[in-house]
Amino acid sequence: MPFNVAPDVTTQGMRIKFLTPLRDTVAHADGMITLRCEVCRPKADVQWLRNGVEVVPGRRFSVRADGVERSLTIHRLTAEDAGEYVCESLDDRTVATLTVEMPRVVEFLTELHNTTVLEGEDATFKCVVSPEDVQLVWLMDNEAIAAGDRFQASSNGLCHTLVIKKCQILDNSRITAEAEGVMSRSSLKVQEAQVMFTRRMEAVMGEEFGEAVLETEVSLDTGEVQWMRQGVVIQPGPRHALAQDGCTRRLTVRNLSLADRGTYRCETLHDRTQVKLNVEPRKISMHKALGDQETFERETASFEVELSHADVEGVWQKDGIRVKPNNQWRVSSNGLVHGLTLSNLTLEDSGTIMFSGEGVRTSARLTVKETPVSLVKKLGDVRVEEGSPVPLECEFSRQNVEVKWLKGEVDLKPGKNCRIYSMGRKRYCQLLEASLADAGTYHCDAGDISTSCCLEVYEHAMEIVQELEDLCVVEDQNAVFMCEVSLEQVGGEWWKDGHKIRPTSTVKTRTEGTKHFLLICNVTADDSGEIRFVAKDVESTAYLEVEELPVSIVKPLRDRTALEKHRVILECIVSTPRATAAWYCGGVALEPSERLELLADGCSHRLVIKQVALGDEGHYRVEVGKHSSEAQLLVEAQELVMVRELEDVEVRAPDAACFRCEVSVAIDKPPAWTLNGEVLQSGPLVRVESQGTVHKLTLKQTDEDMSGAVRFTTGKARSSATLKVCPE
Repeated sequence: MPFNVAPDVTTQGMRIKFLTPLRDTVAHADGMITLRCEVCRPKADVQWLRNGVEVVPGRRFSVRADGVERSLTIHRLTAEDAGEYVCESLDDRTVATLTVEMPRVVEFLTELHNTTVLEGEDATFKCVVSPEDVQLVWLMDNEAIAAGDRFQASSNGLCHTLVIKKCQILDNSRITAEAEGVMSRSSLKVQEAQVMFTRRMEAVMGEEFGEAVLETEVSLDTGEVQWMRQGVVIQPGPRHALAQDGCTRRLTVRNLSLADRGTYRCETLHDRTQVKLNVEPRKISMHKALGDQETFERETASFEVELSHADVEGVWQKDGIRVKPNNQWRVSSNGLVHGLTLSNLTLEDSGTIMFSGEGVRTSARLTVKETPVSLVKKLGDVRVEEGSPVPLECEFSRQNVEVKWLKGEVDLKPGKNCRIYSMGRKRYCQLLEASLADAGTYHCDAGDISTSCCLEVYEHAMEIVQELEDLCVVEDQNAVFMCEVSLEQVGGEWWKDGHKIRPTSTVKTRTEGTKHFLLICNVTADDSGEIRFVAKDVESTAYLEVEELPVSIVKPLRDRTALEKHRVILECIVSTPRATAAWYCGGVALEPSERLELLADGCSHRLVIKQVALGDEGHYRVEVGKHSSEAQLLVEAQELVMVRELEDVEVRAPDAACFRCEVSVAIDKPPAWTLNGEVLQSGPLVRVESQGTVHKLTLKQTDEDMSGAVRFTTGKARSSATLKVCPE
């Protein structure tokens, strides 16, 4: 036996067992690793061995006992430290394998070079970095560069390239390539390019009240220009619009006046060009003159003039007196066209109409005549089918005619089925749905003149053209019934087992001409029964028979493995959505609770376990009818251990010192950082960061007195390293 210890009277009969065994570990050379395990009680002696040889504590090997935890820490790992490590007591032992890997070396084989380009040119930076899978980041003045239209980063093997398109003066900066902490720096200088005119302006001719466009081109699309007239800089405004499109520069002058004539100049810092603008007075001409009109009393007369230009102010006169717009006299202007409308004319409105504006003039004669009332269109006899609309229409020679509608000797009044209205000189009496009682003689009386007609309403019998047919369909299929009658636009009703059918999301009715359809989607056994269609005094009957589908499990349960405190779902799919499922765990029926959800969505049945615990592990079974399916659920416990230890850091004051480590599981409670036993908190000189499972400590400004031990602690996971600060 490796232990020669006299038995303790108080501990006789208690065996020393390991509760938490050692775990296989991979570490990097020159780093530090801690192997941990737990025994069943605090006072228990253990012995550490490597490859069968006892480990003797020293400068590189530290053996510790903290409560029930036993640990072995190895500093400055070497390849010889790899092997099998054993921690054993009098009654038990635990074994783990330590693998030591060499650290990753990143280096620049070819550094970046300083680059100078002209404004608008492209700048290219190249470097060669080993190894090929290195993660390289490009920085401009220490800010990460985001790839886009102007910044294009690429790599080909060991070669990495950054191209900056169309450089600007503001791009003067320091360019850095960072490859996993290793950097290469260079500078970018952008020299200002001269902006010259590549296309001179030509003389422009404009018309008064119109607009003129002055246009030129410069050598650089980012080049700035300014427009001037008689030594005064032109600013954008309601009459002056400045625009640029690539290398084109444009000045638009709107609402031209004769005062806008002159020489216009466009200047850059290095060049200038000028052009002469001529403005001619506009000449108004008449495209369409007035014409004489002859009309009747109480009617409307419209006069229209078309000019050669828009926005011309015109004046209308009647018999030499300017027209003032009112309800009877309406003046309009729409671009080139000017109009005058005279409504409700009288005999006194006869006279001379004249239009004038900006040197043009035209006139015409308006003659208003009195006309007697006469019938332009008489009523005509009508023969319609019962239920059809009846339009009675006649037309008089004037609009302002008062009429009275009669059926026989009885005055007709507007109502639910009767509409009486006029439209211009036409008079209407409309019956929306004719009945047999509406037959008779109708009159339209205008006093001195009247017209009449005879209305005949006939009844048409309806019959079934195609009867309903019996249907036998399988459950979940669609059932379609069709009945055809002899008349169109006839309303019908559908009945099932004596109850009227109402349309729903799964029951639809439709009419196409004389055909009437009933659609029942995804039929069930309950849909079986008598289907009847009724329209007026005819009906048709058929029977719907639905065959039920057998219940079966289409997709059985599958074994699942879940992590403790996570959610897990067990699911099976059955052949019909109407099947019910029962869930069991180890023969015990499951019921819904805060942690358990029993869900059914169509043919899918699911068991959802929230915050799964170790006690939830076992065999689960779902029963659907005569069928069942089983699956096993395994639950893995979460464990918090160090994945990457802290590493010793050596810096020169006052440079920043950065420590980084990683744990196996994300934690909610902030970890504890100490320096020489003193707890560190975030502040102006200290920054503590956590990103998922990675934790980072940055000492922004160091001095020699800060040299010592840095320790990270969260739960049972611990790691420590040494900070060495060299003098300036």
